[in-house]
Amino acid sequence: MIELTYIDDHEELGQVVEGTPITMHFKTWKELDKFVMKEEIKKYKVQGQSKGGNLLQYTSVLWEEFMDSQGWTRNR
Repeated sequence: MIELTYIDDHEELGQVVEGTPITMHFKTWKELDKFVMKEEIKKYKVQGQSKGGNLLQYTSVLWEEFMDSQGWTRNR
């Protein structure tokens, strides 16, 4: 299972408002990629396993900026 956590930004009165983190699960990396591309998600974190069993984690640069703006550090 692959876990995607993303920030759903939306627009209010002409201003972009940062949403709260939303978590979804996917069975394949292809399904995840298709969803991220279709929804044009810019702020995300992904965690899952490769076929070999290795744990994979990665984040978008904008996710790191969002976490920093919320007072989180990378070492938590």
